[in-house]
Amino acid sequence: MEDLTKSKTFFEENISEVLDNLDSFESDLLKFDEIISNNTDLSFVHILFRTAHSLKGILSLISIPNSSKLIHSIENVLDLMRSGKIKPSKEINDKFLFSLDLIRNEILKNEVPQKDVDDLINQIIFFKEEEKSCEQIIPNLKLSIEGINLLKESKTKNLNVFLIEKLITTNIEKTQFENLPIYTDIKQIGKIIDYSPKYENIPKNKNEEVLKIVFSTNLDEKELENYIFDPYKKVKISQYIEEIEKNQIKFLIIEDEYISLRLMQEILLNYGYCDTAMNGKDAIGKFSLAHNIGKPYDVILLDIMLPDMDGYQILSHIRKIEEEKNILFSDGVKVIVTSALDDVKSIQKAFREQCEFYLVKPINQAKLESIFKKINLI
Repeated sequence: MEDLTKSKTFFEENISEVLDNLDSFESDLLKFDEIISNNTDLSFVHILFRTAHSLKGILSLISIPNSSKLIHSIENVLDLMRSGKIKPSKEINDKFLFSLDLIRNEILKNEVPQKDVDDLINQIIFFKEEEKSCEQIIPNLKLSIEGINLLKESKTKNLNVFLIEKLITTNIEKTQFENLPIYTDIKQIGKIIDYSPKYENIPKNKNEEVLKIVFSTNLDEKELENYIFDPYKKVKISQYIEEIEKNQIKFLIIEDEYISLRLMQEILLNYGYCDTAMNGKDAIGKFSLAHNIGKPYDVILLDIMLPDMDGYQILSHIRKIEEEKNILFSDGVKVIVTSALDDVKSIQKAFREQCEFYLVKPINQAKLESIFKKINLI
């Protein structure tokens, strides 16, 4: 009798927390419904899995048997979903939402027909039985220039590339973030290509964030199971490279001063892909080649004082090449002159050679972003 009283008291003490978790889970599932409909970033499934896992533990503690079975089935499907072995769908999501209604009924009214529970569990298990091998995907992750080069290197070396998505708390300390065990696990069997978000970009307006890590390895997906215990998905390397190159703004920085070049490159990598040239001959060669392979630059950042020819001469060559290809000035590459020269004569000469903008050094992100907005690049 005493055990029964204790059990009832424990149930009453935790009922409020369970219902709050159910409401939160339902809200997240409705949000996920929109994500599926709009085909946006599906990494939200990691948050759903975490909530389902927590709910399963609480329901088990307060001895709600049918609800525990239901939420366990949901957790299993979400686990496969976050590994890319089941594709998210509105049909699955609807079953999850209906499950929450049954769980509420069992908690509040203690009256859920056993047949309804068994039927729903069987329907959810059916989705689990459709499990397939690790899904190949194109990650929704913007790579740095170094990351793009590592991705291309992986393709050249016939390595496999995978994406890991891992939930982290947003109040994580920098040292802890930089020394996550998953980094060590990956480095034992391959190389990290890139990850996002960087520590300084972790949002502080929510409790959790999905850390995305793209890495290369010579192991296949089956062999990887012995080393990586977080869910992972295989990356379609060629399509990923094509997608990156198609959507990125293509920059060419023409600058002979190394520190200035690196500074501009770091800024521009937030917006697209960068090539660099430290003299006129190299710059004109890269500009011509980009046109010849059908991947012309969108923006050129051009210094005036260069070793073999000055920026005015380079700009003249660029416009001549475009003229020969019947490219109108309005459709041509946007040239931003970046120079320490701030006299009127130098500025006027640059505009006579048909630059669009003239920025006096030092260059910063705010100045460049202002220009990008004017020419509708961002």
